[in-house]
Amino acid sequence: MYNMTSPVAKSNLEVAQRTIRAALKTLSNEQQLQLLETLRFEVSQDMHIHESKMTNGTQGERVVCDHLGLRWNSQKVNGCDAWDEKDRPVEIKCFKASATRANINYVLPARKSGSTDAQYETLIRTHYLREASGGHYWVCLSHGSTQYKQHWVMDGPRFAEAVILLWKRDTDKTKFNLGGAYCKHCKTPHRVNELSRAINDTSRPLKLPIRVAQHCYNQPVKVTY
Repeated sequence: MYNMTSPVAKSNLEVAQRTIRAALKTLSNEQQLQLLETLRFEVSQDMHIHESKMTNGTQGERVVCDHLGLRWNSQKVNGCDAWDEKDRPVEIKCFKASATRANINYVLPARKSGSTDAQYETLIRTHYLREASGGHYWVCLSHGSTQYKQHWVMDGPRFAEAVILLWKRDTDKTKFNLGGAYCKHCKTPHRVNELSRAINDTSRPLKLPIRVAQHCYNQPVKVTY
């Protein structure tokens, strides 16, 4: 194995760092971050290292914000993921195009002991309106979460009501996965499409699908309400 503590290794590393830093100075901030993230992905692939070992899982948010014109919350781990053009907080959920399904996980706020169902419903609504009044962005990324592929946007207030409906179906649940498998025919997560359509359709009362067929067989997808 190559000795990284040897004088030669240290010298080579210092030369590489100086060269990279000089090159980065010629790029914009966004270009610098994009280059570094792309190189991270390529190096991890060449070395057969799982990409999850190379990142804390949040770098995809920057890619989303850069592509969709959102302002990334880069300074704090807690709180919202970003803000929209009206300075409203938004939630970003990223998932990988290379996976077999789109995983979109939400955890409900902790319920206070002794609270009634009505009180907890109010807590859920307040929580989601506070955390993401600007909406929820579900985004498919590729190349180790360094490249944008597709996104869905859910209205913030309507999403809060949708979560309440999901909770009412099973009041023992404390978390939900709102994603779905990629269709083997059109490569689309049909459940994501249908949930997004239902949540954003303000022309009718909110009604969420109970079941969405995973595969469309190149026909209109089957949805059960």
